[in-house]
Amino acid sequence: MSDLKNNSEILFIYEAKLTNPNGDPDDENRPRMDPKTKRNLVSDVRLKRYFRDYVISKEGEDSVWVTKIEGRNVDATERLSKLGKPEDVLKKCIDARLFGATIPVKGQKGGGESPRPTPARSSLPGAIHSTAWTWWTPVPSLPSSR
Repeated sequence: MSDLKNNSEILFIYEAKLTNPNGDPDDENRPRMDPKTKRNLVSDVRLKRYFRDYVISKEGEDSVWVTKIEGRNVDATERLSKLGKPEDVLKKCIDARLFGATIPVKGQKGGGESPRPTPARSSLPGAIHSTAWTWWTPVPSLPSSR
């Protein structure tokens, strides 16, 4: 077990009046409700988006891994090319440290077996240490349909 030296917690409180803070797309966008308490529920995805939007407003788009660039959607490879190396994502993007991230890593050319997954951990001081599994799997060429 790792020793966390700079552990901290965040208390995120917000209030929503006369609004739908987190509509359920599977239920005609009605508010998510707890049937017992009759209180609105907010999903973890919604809370993460609130947090990311706040960080973007204060620090800019380069401080968040999951974001749009200049108002348009981008894939992870394009996002990585803007930030630098995969190691830079943990240093620059707070949401990758807090919530985890899937970062594309270009594999070697050629076939063969993919190596066994190995755990990758952040070595940054104060980072939340969660284990992420990374591996490369060769994809066979598909025959042309022409």
